[in-house]
Amino acid sequence: MNRKLRVAVSGIGWCGGEHIKAFQAHPDCEVVLLHGRDETRVRQNLEKFGVKNCAAKITTRTEDLFRGDVDVLSIAGINSTHTPLACEAARHGIHLMIEKPVARDVTELQTLLTAVGKSGVKTVVSFELYWNPLFQVARWLIASGRLGRVMFVRTNYHSRVGPWYAGWDWCRTRAEGRSLLLNAGCHAVDAVRQFTNDEPQAVSAFHTTGLAQGYEYPTTIQLNIQFAGGQLGQVSASADVATPYHFGLEIYGTKLSLVNQYLRWPDGEPVTVAELQHACPLPGVRFVAEAYSETKSQIRVDCLLPTSVSVDHHPFRDEAAALVDAIQRGGETPLSVARAAITHRICFAVDQSADRGGQPVQP
Repeated sequence: MNRKLRVAVSGIGWCGGEHIKAFQAHPDCEVVLLHGRDETRVRQNLEKFGVKNCAAKITTRTEDLFRGDVDVLSIAGINSTHTPLACEAARHGIHLMIEKPVARDVTELQTLLTAVGKSGVKTVVSFELYWNPLFQVARWLIASGRLGRVMFVRTNYHSRVGPWYAGWDWCRTRAEGRSLLLNAGCHAVDAVRQFTNDEPQAVSAFHTTGLAQGYEYPTTIQLNIQFAGGQLGQVSASADVATPYHFGLEIYGTKLSLVNQYLRWPDGEPVTVAELQHACPLPGVRFVAEAYSETKSQIRVDCLLPTSVSVDHHPFRDEAAALVDAIQRGGETPLSVARAAITHRICFAVDQSADRGGQPVQP
């Protein structure tokens, strides 16, 4: 393609603002159209979320998104808009960047998969922590064999989302948010999948409600996943617990384990700081030797961590770049709709299990 990709963004809120910035920052993209229910509110949100120098036309008409001069549609509105907008865009041959969840149930998900499969458009789903440096280090450690065989992965998504969040009025409802896991904790489920890299065989879960007010669904959930290769995964998500936003990551291997940002081992010294620093292909990552106890050592991975709920902390630019690269060079993004569908199926099955009092369910 010898011109810039023309991008439309639907849903100009907190995440939508970051989508705009991500495509504005890409040299091969031009944001040409913004879609929202109210033009005045769209303009207010552009200022509120720090979007600058955006000359895109603003429309309240959904049909404008599918006009012939749009190459990419970024979908960041309320959850019920994700599947229908994505399906219509796919039918028009428009490539897609979609906020999670891409679908609220199995029926919507299958409808989307069919539409995307028939059209051949490129897609990327916003499990954007895939590009967080700690996640990239973890995948490198696994792929290089330094962790050995991964046996167990645990992730946590803990955040007291409440009325401070711009999307609070709809995300807390069953109609739009559906469940805590689907609305927020799915990031943690997708992370487990990244580091086990295997097919889920069964899930089980329990949920409960604590201090969080205003939700139409349980606000704490604990789940287990069994994978085909024997690995186990565990995820907790909560809007109740007394902590700032916390995304926990623990990957336990047979040689090394990564516990949040710390590499640990039981005996000997399977790796050194010098060897890791020399071999690591990721720029800006440092490895620092530290004491773990009086007799044990550990190595700290010094990089940007997934420590903020604020979306301007998240690597949306890398997500947008992955989609552009797939469009220009062919192939799929690492977070295509087809790949993200497995994470969604796990979430649907987990919520079923929790509703049934922990009964195992096959995704």
